[in-house]
Amino acid sequence: LIVTKPDNVPIVAMVFLMGYFTWLATYKAVQNDDRMREGKPPLESLDNEKVLVWPDLVYTEMICMVALTVILLVWSIVLMAPLEEPASSVKTPNPSKAPWYFLGLQEMLTMFHPMVAGVLLPGIGMGGLMLAPYIDRNPSSKPEDSKFAISLFTIFLMACATLTIIGSFFRGPGQLFIFPWAKGLFFEL
Repeated sequence: LIVTKPDNVPIVAMVFLMGYFTWLATYKAVQNDDRMREGKPPLESLDNEKVLVWPDLVYTEMICMVALTVILLVWSIVLMAPLEEPASSVKTPNPSKAPWYFLGLQEMLTMFHPMVAGVLLPGIGMGGLMLAPYIDRNPSSKPEDSKFAISLFTIFLMACATLTIIGSFFRGPGQLFIFPWAKGLFFEL
């Protein structure tokens, strides 16, 4: 029931899309590695036909924009996103959860002091990502030689996704850790 709530549909979609695109990127990388071992150029260099911005790119972007608008419109009609009653200081929801893009930060706030979770750890993460090009002084432009940057970004991405998933599906009343399949253990779904 927690996974199919209208609020959690984008998070579930994010998990599946992240898995699919991770697989796709790995598959393409393995194909390119095999081609480079055989002395062939990567797949991306085979399709170097120039495309004009007008009209080719503009039409493609317009078609994508219209298609995405239709998808979002149908999604908003079918899913019936829940609207709760107006906010009241007398009755607050339990658990009170942040939007999905802040759930990782809220999850860190349950584990650390607010100064550490809200300022220090995100600052170290962002600083590390900014310093990555200067730490990894590899002059090669080949993807297989930039293992440090790929590993750092993968760790950052997986940490954000893990904290978001825990905050969405494994937190119950009072921010207690619950299992989504344990119906009625702490509260009725």
